[in-house]
Amino acid sequence: MSRSLLLSLLALGLLLVAGCDAEVEVEGDEPGECSDQVDNDQDGNADCADDGCAAATTCAGDDDDTTGDDDTTGDDDDSAGDDDTAGDDDSAGDDDTVGDDDTEPAIDEDGDGHAPLAAGGLDCDDSDPTVNPTSYEICDGIDNDCDGDIDDEAIDSLVWHLDSDSDGYGGQLLTEEACSAPTSYVGNADDCDDLVASIYPGATELCNGIDDDCDGDIDDDAPAAQTWYLDNDGDGVGGLWLTQDACDMPQGYAGDGSDCDDTNAAIYPLAPELCDGSDNDCDGNLGGDEIDDDGDGVTECSLDCDDADPLRFPGSVELCDGIDNDCDAATTAAGGEIDADSDTSLSCEDCDDDPSTGPGVYPGASEVCDGVDNDCDGTIDVGATDESTWYLDADGDTHGGGWLT
Repeated sequence: MSRSLLLSLLALGLLLVAGCDAEVEVEGDEPGECSDQVDNDQDGNADCADDGCAAATTCAGDDDDTTGDDDTTGDDDDSAGDDDTAGDDDSAGDDDTVGDDDTEPAIDEDGDGHAPLAAGGLDCDDSDPTVNPTSYEICDGIDNDCDGDIDDEAIDSLVWHLDSDSDGYGGQLLTEEACSAPTSYVGNADDCDDLVASIYPGATELCNGIDDDCDGDIDDDAPAAQTWYLDNDGDGVGGLWLTQDACDMPQGYAGDGSDCDDTNAAIYPLAPELCDGSDNDCDGNLGGDEIDDDGDGVTECSLDCDDADPLRFPGSVELCDGIDNDCDAATTAAGGEIDADSDTSLSCEDCDDDPSTGPGVYPGASEVCDGVDNDCDGTIDVGATDESTWYLDADGDTHGGGWLT
């Protein structure tokens, strides 16, 4: 039983209780009451909505004109679009050709709770339950939420970063969310300077005071960087045990790593050799002054004044040879070691080095008959080159014999 019928019966019952003699008004019992738009029986339903008009020709369904109703709005008896004020005359729709009571109602074929567009709904694909107005948009090339845009504001969209310098790396200043990369955008924000195409992660580091490879360090590991050597002793030359590659010389480093002892500032290449038992100039040898070349047990560092002569060293015996044998210029051989008379014999061996009397007197000089020891052999005129042969005159007659000369 319909709701309107129940209401009518209830109203009728109330009228009967109120008094058996009262006249009951019934909708449609008078001509024209089913189309006068008046609730004649005061039951809350007027005209065809009242059960009293159910059998009236006016309320039977279609009317007698070519448009399918009896007014200009395309339905039966009112201007609202159907034949009662609540909607239509049954649960299926109304009585015209689109959604009326002789046409199947719209069906939600994919069961997602949304009617298709063809039935006045908003489901843009009634064959796919994941596509409807309340779905989330995802990156799949489909308008999942039926808003007319594909993949817009997708929940699984990615953040893309503007690559201003087109080096393949984006900056952090400007981003867009999208399923695929917009033009000039990339999927990273690793560029530390997105205005210079030569600056990006992995770029070649140059000696230019700029972090070219975006690793946070300036000029580090640059191919053009020089190797610097720690100068531990501050002598201007570094050793090989600790190095650093850098474009500019770090504090405490040197460009030369050939120091053979970086703990001693007196030792480095070309340093002067010292009498310290060390290879000061790093040539692999002790200095010549530290070597006893003549085998006399004394080196030049120990004041050997001639390390090529084994007779010359401090403490040696001073000889009459015109040489400083004991490496002490203040001492000479007995008699001195000068040649005052320029006869090539030193005073220590010349028996007369007086410039006025001694030029012809010296060891090895020719002995002559002059009453002088010319050859300094301790005898006078013996073996003189100018001596005569004399014969013994035993009888005193001024003529000698030949047996004794």
